[in-house]
Amino acid sequence: MSSVDIAAVLWETALASSFAIAVVLLLRRPLRRGFGAAAAYALWALVPAAVVAVLLPAAPARMPLALPVQAMVQAPLTVAAPQAPGIAPADTALAIWLAGALLALAALAWQQRRFVRALGVLRPRADGLRQADAVAGLPAAIGLLRPIIVVPEDFERRYSVEQQALMRAHEREHIARGDLALNAAVAALRCVYWFNPLLHYAVRHYRHDQELSCDQRVIRRHPQARRAYGEAMLKTQLASRPVPLGCHWGHSHPLKERIEMLKHANVSSKRWISGGALVALLAAATGAAAWSAQPQRAPAAAAALPDGYALLKFEVSLDGGDPSSFRVLERYGESFGVSGEEGGSTWSLQGRVSPLGEGQSLLVASLQRDGKPVGQPRLTVRNGQPARISIGSVRGSSNAEVLQGIDMTVTVSAAADARPVVQPRPMAEPRPAAKPAPTPVANPRAQTIELTAAAYGALSPPPYPKGRKVNGRVLLEIQVGSDGGAQQVRLAQSSGDAELDASTVEAARKWRFQPATQDGRPVASWVQVPVDFAATSGPTAAAPFDAATVALDPIQVTDE
Repeated sequence: MSSVDIAAVLWETALASSFAIAVVLLLRRPLRRGFGAAAAYALWALVPAAVVAVLLPAAPARMPLALPVQAMVQAPLTVAAPQAPGIAPADTALAIWLAGALLALAALAWQQRRFVRALGVLRPRADGLRQADAVAGLPAAIGLLRPIIVVPEDFERRYSVEQQALMRAHEREHIARGDLALNAAVAALRCVYWFNPLLHYAVRHYRHDQELSCDQRVIRRHPQARRAYGEAMLKTQLASRPVPLGCHWGHSHPLKERIEMLKHANVSSKRWISGGALVALLAAATGAAAWSAQPQRAPAAAAALPDGYALLKFEVSLDGGDPSSFRVLERYGESFGVSGEEGGSTWSLQGRVSPLGEGQSLLVASLQRDGKPVGQPRLTVRNGQPARISIGSVRGSSNAEVLQGIDMTVTVSAAADARPVVQPRPMAEPRPAAKPAPTPVANPRAQTIELTAAAYGALSPPPYPKGRKVNGRVLLEIQVGSDGGAQQVRLAQSSGDAELDASTVEAARKWRFQPATQDGRPVASWVQVPVDFAATSGPTAAAPFDAATVALDPIQVTDE
């Protein structure tokens, strides 16, 4: 997670927690009057509910491809955009936040240590408690992993036997409810959100509701001891500041409200259950509001792509089933290859993408299913807009084997300043060495460029395999350099015979072409060359291909 992401999470959770704190401060008193102090104390659960809701994944932004699919990617490519040197503002803000969090942690640790050291020597008692040398702020429950109850030095002299029992019951109630662990969590929140003054203000009211709730539970068990309970409060020396990881019998919260609460009748079970249900509903509503208020998380935008790259998004569906999705970050003009599996069938896609200008890209690809070619899509895609390719039923190598359709949706997100690359689309000529007619191509700047396609030059066809009678078509993709040489040779479509494929590729590496020209100057381009192998004693069984993607006439190779 980057510093920008951390800063965003801190800011969003701080806003959500502040909203929840404001709701609690507004409703705690009415809720206490209607449903008791326990309901007001439980209302503070709205704060962690809001924080957790923000940490949940946000709703995704609406994108052109929004189907919930299972991705299957082979050899995913990742290219990081270059970053400018220097310290980013988010890094500086994160360093300031970390320093503040450490200072807040040190301050709370010092406050805890100061209180514990002021207790002096803790002597064990017969009732399992510890007796301190100090008086102020005691009795108190301290400790997180192994909590103990500490009573003041004059515990027997100051309080009656009944009052001592009530104070022990109060502190044991804190330990049994897990209030010490909750106070530690509140201290952690104060360190993380040290920059939020509303949180520090709310801690005092949280501790007050905590004590009122504990008082109410003790009085519920000892309804005849209200007077003794109130007198014990008045005898206690209040702590000047509450210990962060502990619970005092008395600290700086107003005693008047605690003593006033002792006059109220106990809350009925029906009202207690109703208050709990209301708090749960409020927590769910607060969490839902915080989650829905998050900014939507969008995938990587096209503007973040490195220069010369395009982000390709594909969804491929076999036989009308659930689509599989994948992404490829590809450099313009370089080939990519991705494969997947669905319903026991495998598919693969190979191709390349090139910019055409005016927000468009050219995709040239080859689709295979279970090792058999099923289509060679060549289409112009407007950047950012999904384009659908539907390939119907395709007959396999056996007449009885028929593959159902393949549906593919492709979206291209291109770098904003990608330069258009001239991709001449040559026309099929009747014979090699014939010069094709010039084809005008529109440039994004409304200039007219005269293009001519590459054509055959000097070449030697591959040898026909000796002693065999085979038929088949090998389709090659060849990059013809400006000097007419075959710079790259790729097998675009197999004949189904490894010997024919290998000999054809090997022979093509030595071929010479008449290069394509642009305004009379030779330029590099790609052509497709079909090579047909046919036995004179039988019919040629060439595989079908899309004539729109073929650049040159087929080369015939026979056994004569």
